[in-house]
Amino acid sequence: MTTSPRVRRIKVKGLFGIFDHEIPLNMDERITILHGPNGYGKTIVLRMLDALFRGQWETIGAVPFDSFSVEFENGMVLGVKREPEGDVPSPFLEALKGLVFFCHGSPLHDPAVFSWDSQRDQITSILFHLDGIKATVTQRLIGWLAASCGELQPRMIETHRLVHEVSRHSQFLGNRSAVLTYSDELVQAIEATLARYASRAQELDSTFLDRLFRQTPQTELPIEEIEVRLRGLDDKRARLVQLGVLDPERESHKKTPRLEESKRDVLTVYIEDTESKLGMLEDLAWRIELLTEAVNRRFVYKRMSVSRGEGFVFRSLVDGRSVPSDRLSSGEQHEVVLLYELLFHVKPGSLVLIDEPEISLHLAWQNQFLGDLLQMVELGGYDVLVATHSPSIIDDRWDLTVELKGPELPAKAAE
Repeated sequence: MTTSPRVRRIKVKGLFGIFDHEIPLNMDERITILHGPNGYGKTIVLRMLDALFRGQWETIGAVPFDSFSVEFENGMVLGVKREPEGDVPSPFLEALKGLVFFCHGSPLHDPAVFSWDSQRDQITSILFHLDGIKATVTQRLIGWLAASCGELQPRMIETHRLVHEVSRHSQFLGNRSAVLTYSDELVQAIEATLARYASRAQELDSTFLDRLFRQTPQTELPIEEIEVRLRGLDDKRARLVQLGVLDPERESHKKTPRLEESKRDVLTVYIEDTESKLGMLEDLAWRIELLTEAVNRRFVYKRMSVSRGEGFVFRSLVDGRSVPSDRLSSGEQHEVVLLYELLFHVKPGSLVLIDEPEISLHLAWQNQFLGDLLQMVELGGYDVLVATHSPSIIDDRWDLTVELKGPELPAKAAE
């Protein structure tokens, strides 16, 4: 698997026949915020970037522009430009006429060249350019992109994020609330994690005696350390139960008996095994913890928790009753969905594209967004490009911003 280099700079020329934008990404704090007037192309830049790496050629072809390029931290430049339009082998390729893909500094020395299959009449090829070689290329260009710049798959978080498109294979028909979908998804994630936890427990139990008899006085923990680590395990269990990851009934723990020197060997193996098992739950636990803490800092009369069987649980602080997910306000749903996306759907090394995170959010919530995002980026190890109209999203971090500007109009046109 090829490691994805990070995107360092984005350039677009002739966007809408008007704009030339150059967008350097913040490589240190990993968050870059685009701002500028409506119509300057903030959302279009995000969509073109997403389309380039997903092979959505029609999206790119439908945008009026001269060239669009992405520069990586390793110096490689990948992009697409328009050339004089020629004949296309299929009427379905009309939107792709004149598109030429290019790459400079590619790690590939012998790129594949593909030809149009004239027997097929569907969108399966585009005009492609690599270091002076032109050819028509099938959708296998996606494989070339993966080999050239790693498996970079941007995560686009659109403005219409409250509705989740449901697969035709699902038991649900049409579209479904994203909050409900992600709640069910979290239940499945907890069950899958607990299955791995149980498998690990079974593996450790089956070898417990062998490892116990291999213990020597030199490898046994001191009584003082045993006591400290046992307390730590109790605290960890309690936290995992509170976060909805562990079943409270199964994890009820009796008071630790008086520790004896003669039991150091057994306790040492027990502690190491238990830490190993609970460690398998930590990644999921800290994501749930960040999600619930961030949401509950914003909600005033409701509290969110996570249940192993129910997923998201919302309760009123006024009367203690359960609040159905579809009774949350639009702003509350936006917060849950956006934070869940960032914590559970983004892999390390990804590039996240967020369009207008301020939608439906109170100004106080907008002010909190960047602080939470900085924390998640640091823990998750990914880059974020945000498009916004809101100064409250930016807060006081104008050092993270790139302003999109337009050319000066002639005096007569400006009147």
